Amino acid sequence: MRKKNNLLKFIIYMVVLGVFIFFENKLYKQYKAEKQIADYIKEQKTQEIEKSFLLRKKYFYADSEYLKNFKKLVEKSSKKGED
Repeated sequence: MRKKNNLLKFIIYMVVLGVFIFFENKLYKQYKAEKQIADYIKEQKTQEIEKSFLLRKKYFYADSEYLKNFKKLVEKSSKKGED
């Protein structure tokens, strides 16, 4: 009778362990898929920011309003330096 009880306990433990491993594996696969999606979105956003920065940098000094404001700023800073 004692061997039957030990065998029954062993079978129950193995079933519980198997269920735990099954659900743990399922959660890991779900985490892996969500992480892959998040990494893809992050990579796309990074590329988008890099492209917009490079475009802005390429034509940054061609803006005439920027040049006027920059000249005013330089003149103001030079006047403050003289005072």
